[in-house]
Amino acid sequence: MKTTFIVASHQARTLTPLPAPFYEVCVVGDNHILQPGYQYYVDGIPGLNIPNSAYSEIPALFSVPKYFPESEIVGFMHYRRLFTAIPDHPSFKTNRSAQGNLASNFENRANMANQLQNRLRIASDEVIIPKALHLSNWTLYSHFSDMHPTLLTAFIFACQTFDEKYGIASGQQSTLEFMQSCNRGFFWNSFISPRKFYDDWCALLYSVFQEMQPLVPSIPIVEGQERWAGYVAERLFTRYVYLMIDQNYWQFTERSMVFLS
Repeated sequence: MKTTFIVASHQARTLTPLPAPFYEVCVVGDNHILQPGYQYYVDGIPGLNIPNSAYSEIPALFSVPKYFPESEIVGFMHYRRLFTAIPDHPSFKTNRSAQGNLASNFENRANMANQLQNRLRIASDEVIIPKALHLSNWTLYSHFSDMHPTLLTAFIFACQTFDEKYGIASGQQSTLEFMQSCNRGFFWNSFISPRKFYDDWCALLYSVFQEMQPLVPSIPIVEGQERWAGYVAERLFTRYVYLMIDQNYWQFTERSMVFLS
């Protein structure tokens, strides 16, 4: 099966190219000068008027049908957060001195890509997700409200819209109630999956953002919270995963990620 790993990047000038065709870098933004080796670029999402800066890596996520229509297995991750090839490898975070050896070194990045290509095999009903992050004394809701208080109205609206689009039945736990009780999440908008999972999730997420269009002008953006749509998306992704687990539709495997400063 044709497999493509998309790595979303906001900083094309500082990211060493990864070996294609297994690893493909998709640059997000409107002010990047592409280096040789980068051919995929997105600026916003067609049909949505939310500013590109708000989406974080989400525009690259939606670029798959355009750039990789034949891919049957889709992996998506962030340029600073890469899945490891070894299932029991502990997650770790590099410091800036190590970044030169790991994050900016083409040979090491190529080795990481080759490890993934050679060792990562998923079943037809399997989805790879990041190991859950436990929020200690927070819930997904309180963590969001503490980290991004000015975005809370948009977050609540997104939760309500998710219920409508997904079809949460009367009497079933609402997405907002889920966020208020759940203290673990699958963050960073990263996963590796069969194409159907990708298509279903992106269609649902797109429909939520469509409904949010009238709300966008009234969302107060303060410094450090520009990427609000990305923050919302990763929490909705956690909700979606748990709904899929309840339905026993997909088999989910949590895998460590390497964090690059």
